[in-house]
Amino acid sequence: SWDYGIELKSLIGQPIDYVMSEVKVRITEALSADDRIEAVEDFVAEKVDKDTVHCSFKVITTENDRIYVEMEVNV
Repeated sequence: SWDYGIELKSLIGQPIDYVMSEVKVRITEALSADDRIEAVEDFVAEKVDKDTVHCSFKVITTENDRIYVEMEVNV
């Protein structure tokens, strides 16, 4: 639904160091809004190049599933 989502557009053009710290907060907040998500763990954000951040993390569900996620954020 529209209740869930990650607000990353405002990160476009921002310094990469700011993006790397902020992307963790935004992704964690977006996933935590879903009552099926228990936790987001082991979050790592790494600079790929001047406008790309690679993120990896583990999502723990209320059913105790562990979902490993990798994604790239272009800013």
